[in-house]
Amino acid sequence: MPIRIGIAQIPPEEGWDQQSGYASGQLVHRLTRAILCLLFLGVSLMWAGAGAQRAIAQATGPTTLTPTAKQVVFEFGTSRGSQSKTIEVDASADVSTANLQVLSVSDLTPSEGAQSLPFGVLRGKAIPETADPTIVQLTVTVDLSKVAALKAGSYTGSLRVFGTNVTPISIPVSVSIKSGFASLAVLVLIIGLGVGYLFRLNTQVGIKMRPVLQRADRIRHQVGQLSEEPKGLKADLDQLDQAIASWQADAATAAADLIEKGLPALAQLADAIGRARAEVAVQSRTQTAYKSLQEVVDAENAKLTDALDRAWPDPASMGSEVSKLASQIALVSWILRTDPEAKKYGPALDLFGMAKFDEGEQKTKEIADSENVGSVASDLMASAAMAASLAPTTGLVSPVRPRFLRRAMRKGQIGRISKVAAVLFEWVLPIFVGVAGAAIIAVIGFQSQYLKNAIFGFGGFGDWLSLFLWGFVAGVSGKAVADYARQASGASA
Repeated sequence: MPIRIGIAQIPPEEGWDQQSGYASGQLVHRLTRAILCLLFLGVSLMWAGAGAQRAIAQATGPTTLTPTAKQVVFEFGTSRGSQSKTIEVDASADVSTANLQVLSVSDLTPSEGAQSLPFGVLRGKAIPETADPTIVQLTVTVDLSKVAALKAGSYTGSLRVFGTNVTPISIPVSVSIKSGFASLAVLVLIIGLGVGYLFRLNTQVGIKMRPVLQRADRIRHQVGQLSEEPKGLKADLDQLDQAIASWQADAATAAADLIEKGLPALAQLADAIGRARAEVAVQSRTQTAYKSLQEVVDAENAKLTDALDRAWPDPASMGSEVSKLASQIALVSWILRTDPEAKKYGPALDLFGMAKFDEGEQKTKEIADSENVGSVASDLMASAAMAASLAPTTGLVSPVRPRFLRRAMRKGQIGRISKVAAVLFEWVLPIFVGVAGAAIIAVIGFQSQYLKNAIFGFGGFGDWLSLFLWGFVAGVSGKAVADYARQASGASA
């Protein structure tokens, strides 16, 4: 009996019967169904895995970008070419397949007073690192070579970085442009320097101020030799300096007259006070059992300071008071030597510690009289007062000026000086010092006003005027330094 499979008929083989043939067909059918089920299960698992990956991607969200620089800054100076800078951008995930793109958002906006730069001057390119796809190298390029009528100023724009499943970010870009060539800026500075030099050379104000400047130099030298300086004198010196700085010759002359009038007596008084302070310093180091010695020392110093401050501007009127104060301080030293443990003169020292010097002196004399040493104390105080009143006026000794030194050399008292050396000190050295001072000031002005000003020319005439004024100040200062150097050498200015 034939068996049907599909449309073909296969004759039964020898030993084949209908029952065994039916069993074999059932087995093949089951195997086919099992294979189909396994294939279906594999496809389902693959579909489920892809769905899980999509679900994870949706759960984690898009990739975020973080630039390492808050702003990309370009400074073009006077050139109008192209510049490129590269910064790193950190990504929160792999962006090698994100197809990153960079676009200029809009025209670059000027600070003010200039036209916008077209957005085409700003370009960018983002390339992920091969070794680490979470790092992006962002190259920013600004090309001004094709832009006409550029004006100095500061321009700001931004680049937008975006890609597949990437959160877009904007990176600010700043472009600074200056106008005016460096050679022209140097020329303006030199012109200002020359004008300043001529102003200093020919101005009548400068000629009128010259004797005042000489007097001010002498006054400062004399004040510098004082051992003590009252507050009022410091205020008058400041007033003199302010008058000189503002070129007020009359006010400077009046201030110099006032100071010079009181300096001789002040020098004598300051020397006496300095001697008294030295005595107080010795007292502070004295080995004594008196516990309140520091209070006595502080009171003595306070008395001396008060007398010095009240001495100006009429120090001669304080001579007797300072002499008396010096004698009382000497009396304290005598007490500390005579009675180190302060057993007898303790009440007197207590009065000195309370700044009651007259009462302390009276108490000391009473105790000294009771001990039959009153004459010794009186002689000591008289000697101290005499020393204070006869203090030498070392503060007013005038310095030896080079002019006098040269005269002595020419006369053969010290030796002879050559004409070459005289010319060197009177002309070459002052000119060199003046030129060096002017050059330093000019270089500082050029650096601060032009080199460090990324938008020089944006202020228009004001920027050029500032550069000119720096040169003017350099010229005036250089001439002033040269004149002072000549005066110091003893030559006539």
